[in-house]
Amino acid sequence: MTDDEVDPPEFEDELPPPVPPEARHPGFVGRFRGHGIDLTPLKISRDFRRLFVGQAISEFGTQITFVAVPYQVYVETGSTAMVGLLALTEVLPLVVLPIVGGAIADAVERRRFLMIAQAAAGGAGAALLPLKERGSASSTASPVRNAHS
Repeated sequence: MTDDEVDPPEFEDELPPPVPPEARHPGFVGRFRGHGIDLTPLKISRDFRRLFVGQAISEFGTQITFVAVPYQVYVETGSTAMVGLLALTEVLPLVVLPIVGGAIADAVERRRFLMIAQAAAGGAGAALLPLKERGSASSTASPVRNAHS
């Protein structure tokens, strides 16, 4: 046998089957199909659906609060320094409370802890609303509400 001749492979039966032509070029949609959100848990689990919807509503309210409260403080005071102070009061709980909340969450049942935390956040926001409507709550009370949401 010369160097130009090649032995046929002995392991032909171990080669993968050829790829069908339609799988070689999946098209625009096919390229992104595997990267989408898996909605199976939402379809099969009623409890997960309820948790997902509840958390989505809660997060929507929290994000509205992060926009509305600084705007309200600026409109009432006209001071960017007060808006900056409000931002500081928003950051401190985000840094400190996860440490404390994580330790508590490890010690108690998580479902109950989540319900209590969400009820407390809603209660804190609801408690300030009548005060604000009557005019008894000043702008300095808004950071307190924001820290609890």
